[in-house]
Amino acid sequence: MKILVVSYKKPSENILNQLFLNILSKKIKITFVTYESRVSTKYKTRTKKKKNSNINFFSVKNLSTLDKIIKKKKPQIILNYFIENLTYEFEKLYIHLKQKNIPSLKIIEHPFQWYRPFRKLKNKISKKKYIYDHAILCSKISEYSHKHHSFKKKYFFCNINYVQFKNDKEKIYKNKKLNVFLDENFVDHPDVKIHNLTNFPTSEKYHNQLIVFFDFIKKEFKKKVCIAAHPTTLKNKFNQYKITYDNTLKLVKKANLIMLHHSSAIDYAILSKKDLLFLTSNEINKLQDAIVINKLSKFFNTRPLNLSMKYDYKIIEKRIVRYKDNVNVYNNFVKEFIKHPKFSNSTKLEKIYNDIISYKES
Repeated sequence: MKILVVSYKKPSENILNQLFLNILSKKIKITFVTYESRVSTKYKTRTKKKKNSNINFFSVKNLSTLDKIIKKKKPQIILNYFIENLTYEFEKLYIHLKQKNIPSLKIIEHPFQWYRPFRKLKNKISKKKYIYDHAILCSKISEYSHKHHSFKKKYFFCNINYVQFKNDKEKIYKNKKLNVFLDENFVDHPDVKIHNLTNFPTSEKYHNQLIVFFDFIKKEFKKKVCIAAHPTTLKNKFNQYKITYDNTLKLVKKANLIMLHHSSAIDYAILSKKDLLFLTSNEINKLQDAIVINKLSKFFNTRPLNLSMKYDYKIIEKRIVRYKDNVNVYNNFVKEFIKHPKFSNSTKLEKIYNDIISYKES
């Protein structure tokens, strides 16, 4: 089996995991092509940990060079990892790949989408601009998160966080003195520049607010704070608070409390049955991100803690989501965002790809 991945971002451990490529490459040859654009140049992450001999990496700047790779590699599946309507060149890229008559695949994850009935209706009545042969749906919510997409054949799976959680052998326990913050590289994330997002708080103000909050947690709660770094975080701006790379799952498994804005790594906390505390600020509340943070916290029957407002021990305690009081909510989150209800633990990714290759329209 030969798979070609066409990506709008440079390869990183995070992307290779998100697309399940590190799993697939154990048995399958994969060609990963970065289609160079202003997105790929701005999206910087830490370098890959190790070289994967079963994945060949290329970078191209035009369609003719991409065609040469396709002709040489003769892929049986093309996995598109880009936003079709992000720019005209990606619309053009989608159309070009579609004309190759090679089975096309899209992996749909997109964890936080709200107003399901409305989105479901909107999905049905929207014009389908992007038609794919196959889709791997990683959650229930993913079925209607792409209103302009149509898929001839759907396969039900789970997201990579669930796979990693199930494969990790380390036991879950609670270190009552350890709280973990899920870093999202909030103000310095490449998406801020790529999408020309405005009104973001300055890096100094954002990080200082968190540092003051962590100091409070350390002093009043007698807890140690550790930061699980986002893959795009290139520098520690949290002063004395240590940041840890590529170890988020293990940190979450042993933590007492998980603090976050709207990180997708919340999946680890849900699966580990950890208590949660959502964080925001006056500046964040002016952004689109505030909608996600508020909806996410509302899902868990709470409100985010505003770091711009005066807070104390009692207010923080009131905002914390306790697993023991929200068991059904945690279970619903798994169904909605982490694994599709039709997914079975016996489902193998290799089997899905074999089905894609052998699929024939009736």
